[in-house]
Amino acid sequence: MTKHGLYIHIPVCLSKCHYCDFTSMTMSEDMSGRYIGALITEIEERCSGVDIDTIFVGGGNPFALNETQLNSVLAYAFKAAPHFKEFTVECNPESLTNPKADIIINAGVNRVSLGLQSHDDIILKAIGRRHTYQDFFSAVRQLQGKGIKNINSDIILGLPNQTLDSVRETIARLIDLSIEHVSAYSLKVENGTLLHKSGYVPDGDLQADMYDTVRELLGKTGYNRYEVSNFAKKNCECRHNIKYWRVEPYIGCGLSAHSMVGNVRQSNTPDIEKYLNGETIEERKKAQIRTERIMLGLRLEEGIDCRLLADKPEQLNRLVKAGLITVEDNRVKIADDKFYISNSIIAGLI
Repeated sequence: MTKHGLYIHIPVCLSKCHYCDFTSMTMSEDMSGRYIGALITEIEERCSGVDIDTIFVGGGNPFALNETQLNSVLAYAFKAAPHFKEFTVECNPESLTNPKADIIINAGVNRVSLGLQSHDDIILKAIGRRHTYQDFFSAVRQLQGKGIKNINSDIILGLPNQTLDSVRETIARLIDLSIEHVSAYSLKVENGTLLHKSGYVPDGDLQADMYDTVRELLGKTGYNRYEVSNFAKKNCECRHNIKYWRVEPYIGCGLSAHSMVGNVRQSNTPDIEKYLNGETIEERKKAQIRTERIMLGLRLEEGIDCRLLADKPEQLNRLVKAGLITVEDNRVKIADDKFYISNSIIAGLI
């Protein structure tokens, strides 16, 4: 039986960050309780009889739930995938209390993703984050003390007032903390966000320099870049997210969650009232498997099978001659120093 991933979306947040366009919102305890009830119903209905080996509980901020609600979500996730290999929960650093840390340990969580974004408290405040670097430091040490051996930290490149030196310092601190995994995303200012309304536009050239700096510093310290934005120590890659990039099946439960099962992509409604009333699915469409494997697979360091591009010899030859891709051992890969411009390279092969 094919191994599936399970994504569970918790849209609850205490406040909206200035760059965020994800489906998230503040909720009363009563509303979040109703949401968890509808979510559990969906998990039970859709995961019965499915072989699931990775779980990812994201948001929003799952730790904005109260202890009873968080425990319920994780218990039903475990029930859906009792033989999981990876169980990740996202967490905002300021929300990690000792009781909630114990809840995730007791649930079997073996990977935690902490949103840092920057070590600089002035930058964090300016983008609407509720935590400080000390909150992040304390959360890491707490998780490590409880035996979590795979911690990811998200950082963003191109934030207001962020400099190259600031990025260097952020990476240096993550290395000192022995963080196993780093996700480094270049800021994209999305319509409707507070950053967009403020008129802020990141410097693309500076973002490219920041990315190169992250790649260099992490590469020197034993981190492998296995995907455009993701760096991991040996055996600490995110198994769940790799399913997305390899176009493997996964079930998404919760508001706005997406799924890919049986070559069909499904998206859940972003309307909270519809979701609470059981009107879960918004759209189903047939996946363009070949195209998606090219688009997503080339984001990975491992690249893709040459056969996916057998009908594009001229495009391949042109990109090889330009030093943008490599072709060896029947694999097509983005050239090592060209990952930052991978989107434009991939566009030439679609």
